[in-house]
Amino acid sequence: PPLIFLITSPYTTPHPSNPIYSASFLTPTSSSSVTGTKGGTQEKLDREGYYQFLLHAGMDMVEHYKYLTPSCNLRNIDVLPPHTISCYVTPSSHYFLLLHPSLSPEITSSFFREIGELFVKHISSGMWLKGRTIESKGFDDRVRAIARRYLS
Repeated sequence: PPLIFLITSPYTTPHPSNPIYSASFLTPTSSSSVTGTKGGTQEKLDREGYYQFLLHAGMDMVEHYKYLTPSCNLRNIDVLPPHTISCYVTPSSHYFLLLHPSLSPEITSSFFREIGELFVKHISSGMWLKGRTIESKGFDDRVRAIARRYLS
């Protein structure tokens, strides 16, 4: 299964569960990337839709767990073998969701910590408008570098 990472914002319209950033990463056992609507086969699109469904279902679990723990890192919020969904909630209520094949909590915590630092730098730069999607190539490149470091 691929690794899929989403950032959602409480400020997006029409619905706060719309991602402001999304990235798919290859796992060592994957033979091809899940790329969404960019010219893949119907099977790839079906899998992408399934993975997105799993992540959005995980958002319901976030709503449940975020009030039960004082920590921003909610760790593994849902397990649907072979998939696990981990989540980090920022102090500004942005959700970082990661769909992965059972990574250790230490790895996901380190990944979320570095992504959180990058996210704070990005939104503090003045170039991002609250609730808008993150389309910066530099942000995407840095996220992918962090993912290679921790998730491969």
